[in-house]
Amino acid sequence: LIFMSLFFVAQSLSADIWVEKEKGTLRRSVSTPQRLPVLLGAKVAASAAIMASVSGIALVVGVLAFDVRPARLRAALLWTTFGGSALLCCFLFLQVLGTTQRGANLITTMFVFPLIMLGGSFFPFDIMPPWMAAIGRWTPNGMAVTGTKSLMFGQPDYSAIALAALVIGGFAVAAFLGCLSRLRGRFLSS
Repeated sequence: LIFMSLFFVAQSLSADIWVEKEKGTLRRSVSTPQRLPVLLGAKVAASAAIMASVSGIALVVGVLAFDVRPARLRAALLWTTFGGSALLCCFLFLQVLGTTQRGANLITTMFVFPLIMLGGSFFPFDIMPPWMAAIGRWTPNGMAVTGTKSLMFGQPDYSAIALAALVIGGFAVAAFLGCLSRLRGRFLSS
């Protein structure tokens, strides 16, 4: 449920780029001496603080409800914040692909629900058919869910978590760079 929450938070926060475009603040921000990667990075960093808050609340509830050792909370909080911030980068990229705010919201929604269903956020991998769980574990959010579960409840396999971090981080960096490219191009001029 943590990652389902982070999905919806990321989708909502990413839609803010359209509000900034409509009000002209994005165009004014781009015209400042600060470079566009710094501005977009600041947006991701501020959103990461929100992701940490949402994750923190959910993880504390998990610690209390499932008798998880509080010592596991720090690593799980870092991991879920990282995963949520990566989701935000991906949703920002999807948002700037749209030609209208409504179209961009449709694009992000088309990604949210299949990934939530397949990636272990809505249905646990344990109850999925084995072939579906195998596919779902290789989605970025599936890797994040699996990492969170191992950090909270099991023996963490740090090599698997490192591989997941590389994959998730790779998606996030590619999405961030794609978003920058689109912001420099047609998004602001349309």
